[in-house]
Amino acid sequence: MENQRVKVGLVGAGYVSAYHARALRTLPFVDIVGIADPDEDRAGALAEQFKIPNVYPSLQAMAEAEPKVIHVLTPPGSHAALALQALDMGCHVFVEKPMAESAADCDRMIESARQKGLVLSVNHSARMDPIVLQALDMIHKGACGQVQAVDFFRSSDYQAYSGGGSVPAHFRNGSYPFQDLGVHGLYLLEAFLGPIRHADTRYYASGIGDPNLVFDEWRTLVETDKGTGQMYISWNVRPIQNELVIHGTKGVMHVDCYLQVITLRKTYPAPKPVQRILGAGFNSLHMLAKVSVNTVRFATGRLKPSPGIHVSVIKFHEALHNGQDPPVPAEEGRRVIALLEEVSRRADEDKRVYLTEPNQHLKPRILVTGANGFVGKALVQRLREELHEPLRLLVSAIDSAS
Repeated sequence: MENQRVKVGLVGAGYVSAYHARALRTLPFVDIVGIADPDEDRAGALAEQFKIPNVYPSLQAMAEAEPKVIHVLTPPGSHAALALQALDMGCHVFVEKPMAESAADCDRMIESARQKGLVLSVNHSARMDPIVLQALDMIHKGACGQVQAVDFFRSSDYQAYSGGGSVPAHFRNGSYPFQDLGVHGLYLLEAFLGPIRHADTRYYASGIGDPNLVFDEWRTLVETDKGTGQMYISWNVRPIQNELVIHGTKGVMHVDCYLQVITLRKTYPAPKPVQRILGAGFNSLHMLAKVSVNTVRFATGRLKPSPGIHVSVIKFHEALHNGQDPPVPAEEGRRVIALLEEVSRRADEDKRVYLTEPNQHLKPRILVTGANGFVGKALVQRLREELHEPLRLLVSAIDSAS
């Protein structure tokens, strides 16, 4: 494919599609020939933004554009079916994380690609984040000595569900939070520690966040041949964080993926108190300088939003264009799914049980419509007397004015 322009099709017009389209537009040997999504209005808006010539209701309909590479950017439940369909069309496939919902589906995808001589890769974008690549290079060069342990901290939030229509996936499945962010943590821990032998994941319902998101606190402990790793994912911790801490025999590295900054605490030939002072001073100066530079880079467009996605797309297509192996092999995606699969099933089942059992710890959230009417006022008064809980009141502006 070295001297050819490559026709690329996008399947799925959700928020991540814009990141893929933006990265593809920077590649001189790529033509985006179409985008497929059942929501043609959403797909049309993305097509207009990135000057994509065709909008299709399905991947099957996109076949008329004769794409050679398909990006599967849909929810996880459809990844396997769409990837297999694209492979049957003779297309190379770049699929968003998680690769699929089961290891068996991953095996079918890998076997189909092997039989057809096509490339199948997964977008493990956090591993391609520029600051993570820099940290891995520093570790390889001995910046921390021998790595003993790695911690991954990630917090997030989801847009509130306003009701009506279909329930979003992250509120429908108990496992979705882990499939969404836990997959990042698992492959990042592998990147620094090597293949994971065993992972023990626990999840909790705090009851303090969004009531539709049942399991909003997740913790995982992993074991590898090189050391141990821990992952903490929360939808309650603020400010939102996305950080790695690498513990080594000669230093401790802190990687802030939001600020795109690395700090390193090392030992110095001085008493322990002096070592701490020197380390804190050097890191403070480095942090101030680097954050200032990154602010300018972001403002001028040189630092892309979600830079890991941008780099992942570029590296995948450059490897494909040059006949090289993809930066993230499908087997890596399969290993992560094998770690996710059982805990995901358990969390889905536990959510079903959770929703059928009364929970004495959940506080009622009550909305009274027409709260300034005759009946509404009486109901509000009764609720205040009996529940002693905050109420949300919807009142008519006309009635209030009168």
